[in-house]
Amino acid sequence: MKKIVSVLCMSALLLAGCGEKAAPPVESTATPEPVAKYTEADFTALPDEGFVLRDNLTVTSIERNMEGKPTMYCMESGMDDTEDPYAQVLQYTLEGDQGWEMEVIGQKSLAKRVRQAAKAGATSFQMPFIQRGDDGNLYGLLKVAKGEDEGAASYEYSMLQLEEEEDNFYEVPLEMKASAEGGTDYSKDEIIKFHVMEDGTPMVVFRGGTMLQFDSDSGAQTNVCSPVPDYAMERNVGYGDQEFIYYSATENLFGVLDKDSLTVTGTFGEEIEEEDRGREWCFDTSTEEWQMYAFNTSGLYRISESANRASATRMSSEGDFASLADATVYDVQVDSQENVYLLIRREAEEASYENQWEFGVVRYDKQK
Repeated sequence: MKKIVSVLCMSALLLAGCGEKAAPPVESTATPEPVAKYTEADFTALPDEGFVLRDNLTVTSIERNMEGKPTMYCMESGMDDTEDPYAQVLQYTLEGDQGWEMEVIGQKSLAKRVRQAAKAGATSFQMPFIQRGDDGNLYGLLKVAKGEDEGAASYEYSMLQLEEEEDNFYEVPLEMKASAEGGTDYSKDEIIKFHVMEDGTPMVVFRGGTMLQFDSDSGAQTNVCSPVPDYAMERNVGYGDQEFIYYSATENLFGVLDKDSLTVTGTFGEEIEEEDRGREWCFDTSTEEWQMYAFNTSGLYRISESANRASATRMSSEGDFASLADATVYDVQVDSQENVYLLIRREAEEASYENQWEFGVVRYDKQK
């Protein structure tokens, strides 16, 4: 383990560690473009099952299905009619004005897996993250608890690559404790992010900013960074081809984090008014062209890079999203026509003590 500018990093097997800024800030430039008008077109409430717990969402990301449509995933589990445990993934696809269309993934294979876990002494079987990887495959992070007391339980984690056209999955157990002597045991720490990169590399981020990457075949740790510089991975992150983009509260600018070295290589965003920069950001990336978008209630921005110069150009007109000022925006998705889908919580029109909030996806159309 070595110290790099007060950030502790350890390369477990293959990759070099992490560090502070390794290069001068990326120069930024704003390319003037005519802005478009965005208007609210539709709001679709979330399905009742699996997504809302009291006043909060349990699933906070909009994914894409195999055809690129806005989709949300959750795992349903419990006891079947014969009192045997079961599990299955529910896929809800947004089909325009028709609302959500539900399909089941892994009904038999996941039921078999949860029964195996129960026989081995598991006390809970969860899949807190189900997401589309940068390689186009659908992945789930499986979390199996062992121990009588949930508060003192240790967890075993696996990455599941879910087959969407047949009832099957491919499982890779993830090594949460480094094999080297004195390695840290992360099996009891809270995971706040899960992502699979284009080469199939899974990564998790723990509360506190530590990030682990794993070999996609063996599940062995390949890189440990504690914490990632600027605590970048604790915030919303845009996953790019060669870099991660995040908003740095300390710099009051966007930060660029190199995907391999995990060093901060620059900042940009001066072209955005300071008041607008300080709002909460969400990101979306089209992995077909690696086009990244950033969104907050000040507008939708296209992030571009050319000749080592990065910029964020606002695409929407001023005030297009002003009606969301009091809403909580969890995630953004931009389709191929650059229409915008936002996963939000807002006050219900007919609010009551039992039903103060409504949760759903609101669509804003880009006017041609």
